[in-house]
Amino acid sequence: MDTVPHLSNFDRRLVCVPKFCPKECPGRDGCRYQTYLKQARDPDIYFQICNHNYLLADASHRSQGYRTLLPDYRALVVDEAHKLPEAARQMYGKSLCYEDIQEICYFLEREHFAKTSKKLKGAFQNLFQVIRESHRTSEGISTAFQMTEECSMVLEEGQAALRETSYKLKGASPGWIKNRLEEAGEILELFKSPGRWNILHLEPGKGKLPGLCATSRKIPDLLSGMLWNGGFPAILTSGTLKAGNGFSRTRQEAGLEKNGRVRECVAKSPFAYEKNCLLYLPRSLKRTRHGSPEEAAMLAGHIQKLICSTYGHTLVLFTWDDHEI
Repeated sequence: MDTVPHLSNFDRRLVCVPKFCPKECPGRDGCRYQTYLKQARDPDIYFQICNHNYLLADASHRSQGYRTLLPDYRALVVDEAHKLPEAARQMYGKSLCYEDIQEICYFLEREHFAKTSKKLKGAFQNLFQVIRESHRTSEGISTAFQMTEECSMVLEEGQAALRETSYKLKGASPGWIKNRLEEAGEILELFKSPGRWNILHLEPGKGKLPGLCATSRKIPDLLSGMLWNGGFPAILTSGTLKAGNGFSRTRQEAGLEKNGRVRECVAKSPFAYEKNCLLYLPRSLKRTRHGSPEEAAMLAGHIQKLICSTYGHTLVLFTWDDHEI
């Protein structure tokens, strides 16, 4: 379908791509993706390049005795290695946001469950709104989840809405929709009855409602067992692996803290920062609410003045996504 001309973005989003390619697919022999997979497994291929998530998925398959995604390798180079723990948190953690519920409701409507969809959407919109307001502070929305009476109530209501929806869909909808509902219920249960191995927190959603996230405390142990205990050499590179005076934080997050084979190397930048950089600290910042449009407008004004004064030789970095340029 990716070769079909004049296909709108809306239609492309509705193209059904299965998670697993059936062997009886009539287009399998001429499929470019399947052809690529065959070529990638050729023994003459010495280098394989993939992203962090695919590497972790392959490592997970190997640890569980499943079919590997990558050919056997004898050395591993992880670039941008400071992002590897975050990729692991995404893969082995669980999250639920209002956009996930909207997606489920969209497919419920396509299966002619409009009333059920509307009720489920309303229950979860209320759930995320209550959680947002329960964690609102003077500086914005707190990311550390705190259970309150209101949060407990809406979590129970969300679980009830999921159970009711699953009951109404019994035998009348695709199995994957029920699986999505069960996954959502599992995440709500984690927040209702958190265990000692999960860190519960909120993350900004694409809209104005925060998402629920549960991160496993066992991720360093998982990385250690799946990637570093295989006996082959591995090189981790990044411009931001070192924090403070050493790599202790990186060792801890990446599961290398107890590994005695680790060697460290720092390649200093040849750029003369002291001679070629200036740190700009404005003294006339107005007090505004964190994350507000007023704050964004004020920052934009200072940035504009700075860019004009340096004739465009300006690099602007932010520490949170809402103000990223």
